[in-house]
Amino acid sequence: MEASVVYRPLTADYVESLQYISVQIALVFVFYGAQAALSIASVSVLIRREGSSSILLLATLTSIFTFSSIAAVVDISYYLIYLSVGYGIVPHEVTRGILSRINIVGTVAERWNYVMSDAIVVWRAWVLWPESRLARGALLTCMCGSVIGTILETVWSLQAHSGHVNISPSRALAMPIPLLITNAAATALVGVKVWFYRCDIKRHLALGTQKSQVEKVLLLLLESGSVYCLVWVLYLLAENITGTAAYTLTPVIGVVIPSLAGIYPAFVVLAAVHGRSADMLSMSDSHISHAMRFAGSELNDTVCPGSGKVTFEVVGST
Repeated sequence: MEASVVYRPLTADYVESLQYISVQIALVFVFYGAQAALSIASVSVLIRREGSSSILLLATLTSIFTFSSIAAVVDISYYLIYLSVGYGIVPHEVTRGILSRINIVGTVAERWNYVMSDAIVVWRAWVLWPESRLARGALLTCMCGSVIGTILETVWSLQAHSGHVNISPSRALAMPIPLLITNAAATALVGVKVWFYRCDIKRHLALGTQKSQVEKVLLLLLESGSVYCLVWVLYLLAENITGTAAYTLTPVIGVVIPSLAGIYPAFVVLAAVHGRSADMLSMSDSHISHAMRFAGSELNDTVCPGSGKVTFEVVGST
């Protein structure tokens, strides 16, 4: 007697869901691969450097990559289980608890990455303003807001997952808004430094249109920060316009952002080291870079409009 074969034809909705999930999984692999390459390169460079600041930066980047790995595994596992449930391979009752635990792990891992990435961003701007209490006070306030907002949003998200309900729109903004403000503030402070540098240093050195290594690193910090802020703006716009429903842009950006939070600091570290100005990212209050040190100077009394007595001292790299 021949065994009966049960055919499960794919519905149009399931095919659409499969295509959408395939795109998300592909994005996870692409961005995680980019982060892995940059993180390994950054770690290999930092291992050869001495000093407590390099050790702290190395630990931070390693932590970010570790939690990005956890988030990537969680995302892929979630989609595979979701597909098996949707196609009827595994009963939903069996996977409900597994999906809930996966959501918890993924939520915590992603939020940790956001906070650690912001910590590097804040330190990046912090070392550029050693004499400004206002700038450092603003950065410290923003960082505290990011930590508090992320903790609150994480707690509310976990409560929503356990109750199988969606987090309220107002509570959902508790994390992205402070993160965006922190990154925007840090990027703006870097932009001000770029302006001061161009007004004060290039005028005295008569560099013309040629960019120095210092300016290239400063511009990299400014541009990378602007791109990261833009991603958060797009996420907020997509979430408010389309919501968190399936087949929208919001979940796609949500998959990408955790890896971007790791790509961003790793890329900046590599670029700074390549430009022989890696110590700009050093978590040190006493030394900013081999190629540049912001300090009071007797170079010239000419300063940028509105900048006050702000000048730069250029020193040779060692």
